[in-house]
Amino acid sequence: MEQHVDLQKNNIKKTFQHLEVIGWKFVKAREYQNTYIFKSPDGKKYLHFGDPEKIQKVIDVQTSLCGKGYPVSQILKTGNFGKYFYLIESSLGDETYGDIFTRGIKSQTFQVFCNTTKTYFEAQVKNQLPPPSNFNVRKEVMAENVVKENSDLNLNLVNLALDKLQHRLQALPFTHSHGDFAARNILNKGVIDFEFYSIAPIGLDVFNACIVENFWMFKNETGEFHAKFCFEQYQNKYLIKILSEVCSEQNLDRLLEHQNDFILFKAFWSTAYERQQAINGGNETKWRFRRAVLMHCIEKYLKDESINTFDFQSLNKI
Repeated sequence: MEQHVDLQKNNIKKTFQHLEVIGWKFVKAREYQNTYIFKSPDGKKYLHFGDPEKIQKVIDVQTSLCGKGYPVSQILKTGNFGKYFYLIESSLGDETYGDIFTRGIKSQTFQVFCNTTKTYFEAQVKNQLPPPSNFNVRKEVMAENVVKENSDLNLNLVNLALDKLQHRLQALPFTHSHGDFAARNILNKGVIDFEFYSIAPIGLDVFNACIVENFWMFKNETGEFHAKFCFEQYQNKYLIKILSEVCSEQNLDRLLEHQNDFILFKAFWSTAYERQQAINGGNETKWRFRRAVLMHCIEKYLKDESINTFDFQSLNKI
């Protein structure tokens, strides 16, 4: 077994060396995927290689979404390095908005960010799907792990919240969903990294586009917030206004009544596997924060009170 693992590492190392020799620059390894991303010498293309099953999923998803009008990268070439698969895709820009906004959220760049989000949302609306017969919100938010890692949570309240969430979300139209739609995965020409792609309720991606950063507002060892940037409430309201205009045009105004559902979904999803990561990393800060956020959201949700994600940073004291 150890010899097999060493052989895998050696093959990956040789592939890295080959790509670097011909001018491709390593960008990052994709967490949980066993795949790696490189940028071409001219910066106009990206190469993904690694686990054949994971790479094939990316190829299938992006090819399908591109054909449906989603703002995603076009797959230019596919193949294999030995037993590893690869794909080459067109570049959608030099920097994600996650990187751009760390230097300050200027009105012009924020407007383009909103426009890209709107284009993505319009594609979702045009590709509506009926709710899958097997849609299970507990599975989608990894509730089993959340309960396992936080066994002292009030299971009655957790189940009440999940039952309500299941009932409300399955009444919505569904669509092709990114699953981790945030500034770090959005560029001026489109959206990247469909690592968590699924068929999900329309609105789940885009209505959380600004507020998702508030799930990173826990404090690090120096007492500073971990999030490298955070939107203002008025910016989130502006994005919601743009999205609501699309909803009105497409007779989807009811989506505006589901913002609490989208936030609670994200709160459960963001808490999954956090305790184990805390144990592995020797730091419980993020886990305790995400746990406090989840408890806060459940309480508000069951009382039918609006969840304001901009209150999350005050939960660091819990």
